[in-house]
Amino acid sequence: MPETDPITSTESAEDRTSDPAPTSETERPSDRASPRRSKPLVVVSYAREDENLKTQIDLYLQSEVNMGRFDYWSDRSIDAGRNYQHEIERHLREADIAILLVSPYFFASSFVTRHELPMLCRRAEDGSCVLIPVQARPMDRESTGCLYDGRIQYFSPNGVIQWGARPTWAYADLNEQQRPYFLKDLVKTVRETLERRRIADRHISSDDERRQEHSNSPERPSREGAGRSEPSGDDGRPGPSGMPPGGSGPDGVLSAPSPQSNTRPRHRPSPYWLLLVLVPIAALSCLWLPWCCWILNRSTLEVLVSDQPVESASVRLYRDGRVSRAFTIESGSESRVTIPTRELDGVTAVAIDIAAPIDYLPLAVPGFADSGCRHRVDLDAKTLVPMPPMVGIPAGVLNKGIQDDSFPMQLIREYQDLNTRFGPDIQFDEGSIAALLMRPPRTVTLPDFYIDAYEVTNADYSAFLKSGSTVKHPQDPAPSDRDPAWSEGDAMLKQSLGQPDQPVSSVDFFDAYAYCDWADRRLPTEDEWEAAARGSDSLLYPWGDSFDEAFFNRNNGARNGPQAVSTLERPREGAPFGMEGNLAEWTSTDVPGGRKAMKGAGWVASAIEGRTSALTYVRHAMPPSSPMLDVGFRCASDKPPAKQGRPMIKVPAGAYRLGGPESIVLAFLGRLRDDFGIDVSAGIMQAATPGSVGLSAYRIDQHEVTNRQYGAFLDYLKATETMEFAHPEQPVEHDHEPKLWGDHRHNASDQPVVGVDWYNAYAFLGWIGKRLPTANEWERAARSSDHRWYPWGDRFDPSWTVVRESRATQAASVGSAERDRSPFDVLDLAGNVQEWTSTEGENSSKESRTLVLKGGSWAEPGILNALIPYRGPIASPTYRGSEVGFRGAADASAPDL
Repeated sequence: MPETDPITSTESAEDRTSDPAPTSETERPSDRASPRRSKPLVVVSYAREDENLKTQIDLYLQSEVNMGRFDYWSDRSIDAGRNYQHEIERHLREADIAILLVSPYFFASSFVTRHELPMLCRRAEDGSCVLIPVQARPMDRESTGCLYDGRIQYFSPNGVIQWGARPTWAYADLNEQQRPYFLKDLVKTVRETLERRRIADRHISSDDERRQEHSNSPERPSREGAGRSEPSGDDGRPGPSGMPPGGSGPDGVLSAPSPQSNTRPRHRPSPYWLLLVLVPIAALSCLWLPWCCWILNRSTLEVLVSDQPVESASVRLYRDGRVSRAFTIESGSESRVTIPTRELDGVTAVAIDIAAPIDYLPLAVPGFADSGCRHRVDLDAKTLVPMPPMVGIPAGVLNKGIQDDSFPMQLIREYQDLNTRFGPDIQFDEGSIAALLMRPPRTVTLPDFYIDAYEVTNADYSAFLKSGSTVKHPQDPAPSDRDPAWSEGDAMLKQSLGQPDQPVSSVDFFDAYAYCDWADRRLPTEDEWEAAARGSDSLLYPWGDSFDEAFFNRNNGARNGPQAVSTLERPREGAPFGMEGNLAEWTSTDVPGGRKAMKGAGWVASAIEGRTSALTYVRHAMPPSSPMLDVGFRCASDKPPAKQGRPMIKVPAGAYRLGGPESIVLAFLGRLRDDFGIDVSAGIMQAATPGSVGLSAYRIDQHEVTNRQYGAFLDYLKATETMEFAHPEQPVEHDHEPKLWGDHRHNASDQPVVGVDWYNAYAFLGWIGKRLPTANEWERAARSSDHRWYPWGDRFDPSWTVVRESRATQAASVGSAERDRSPFDVLDLAGNVQEWTSTEGENSSKESRTLVLKGGSWAEPGILNALIPYRGPIASPTYRGSEVGFRGAADASAPDL
């Protein structure tokens, strides 16, 4: 642990520099173990200067904690105001394993040397804790604590405490490529050490019971040395930790010497008699050992694997590209796989899958010219390609979609429910509905104005036509034709739309402009129309804030046309008539694309459609020269109407709240549309739909599969010519070589492999015993159980990942975007390359199969594609793009990949 923080610690300076007072030579209060936890506890002792290494160890240990294998405590979890030193000492007393980050800074820390190390040394001596030293930095004899002849020495105030074990690893000597495997091996050592301690605890319990029975029986005096005691560690029995007494245990873990016991010493025979036996055996060995070696050389293929002990290996023998035999070889702790030559007759290749531990990809040894000679293949780190590292994801709930309970999103979800209820025959376009509702809230100040109490009728418009007025809009392309479009229809159409008391319809914007100008009035702006419809209370509908289906149906047209204005009901006191329906109405406001804004619903709209169209803030838009059967208009004026004119309603001056309610989803969609030119689609709306699904524990690759790893697969296929990993539906003569394998922009060894289709990803992962993740598994690895939008949070920052907005021109090395990291420490989910999943697209079929792609890429806009719940990108399983790669997954119960 680092030295005491002067801000968070509450003890005095004198307390921080004084040693805990011992109660006896063998026991101190600070060393007594606390009550046992339900899970083993792991801690790390370190100096503040080595915090970077400690942070990396934290991330790797957290994966094991998520799987429930042990508890891990860090000094970062100490709350402000707590006694820093006491909190550290309390957890050191409870620790089952302490990882020591040994460095010159470690031994220079007074807190470490005066408090932590003495306590941990005493606990290691009594067998209650196992110490795992890691050399974090280079050290020499001049350091206070040093590596002398590769052995750790700790100089305490009371003398030298010398540990016989070497450090587990010399982290300082590793390069950047080796360090991730060091961290993985360290976690494995912690896990195996805890398992050995559990086994040893069971043996100790049995020994204690037998010792108790022996102590209750009469003690027999020994023939000599009666009453004398001897350390039990000298007789070779295991100590309390289950490891050899003193010195180092397996994997360089420091074990404790056995405590003193009162049992009598065993008789030790003289070693001279061994010489009488061993010398003749050695002489005979000189004669028969060469013959054994010659036989061995004639009968085996030996594969030597360096830097990695191989406990077992799965072997497949290939003849003519087919597996002729498969078997498993147990190799114990040796780094060697031996295959009898009699198994090699006619074999063209031998495939070896290192099964335990599985740290490397399978490999294939080419064919043999002469099967009668011994073949030896030395495999080093350059030959063996590392397996993609995996991260454990615990069982839990995936919260899908985006959390937004605003009124617009509730309305959109109602339409989504209707789509599910009605089926494919009747579907509402969620993207179009969202676009209508995408009106951000705003406040406008308006002067006094007047607006028609109801829409202009056929009788009013007929008077305009009879007047022979030549008024026209400056942009009107056909000023001579002012008749409504329905006037050229059949008698039935004229009967439905041409009654004098009906509002005039089928007129375009230029016709409406000409009428209002002739009547000494004007068309209202969109803001004026909305303010008149909403009133001072800023209502969502002309009558209130919730949809009134009955009122809408009574005031939204007859069977084949609009209602007569005299039959309309007033939605509220002092409000204009018919603004919720009957006819949509032209305004004078321009809309991008050379269009004009229209407000309100038309008589052709059903009650379901009216939930959206009748909203006071919804905008429709049409080209100004497009007359519609359900579109009319009303006029506005800046001055009171003449007594003989059409009735108008005064709208008082003031500040009016216009637009829709706040919605984080619609604000995001508006940014996509306005800043990136991305139109709202059903796929985007599906991403915003909330929901939850439970998932079992599983594992997922920490980063995408690289070119080096995929290249090992191609080498394997070339050597064995096998098709055993191909998908059953893979096209005939399908090639597993990536489309861009020879392109220098995409084929660096540490870049993610691209140009691979779904069948390529399936085959590679089947080769190493993995599978593609589902879309739900991918999303949970990216967001955990919360509702975050991106792996790092809710705000998109292109500098944190590799996407088009960060001006990337190709995929980067895996893991190079350090901030593109999920809560589970999974990397590159927001960018670099999009990734295949095993989830089929929404409309996938046997004839036209599609698969979901997840994540952003260097070639696509990251603001949308990096959005965790977005499932818009889909592709055919044969698609091979420069922006698409993959990563693997596996069930939690699968072998430790």
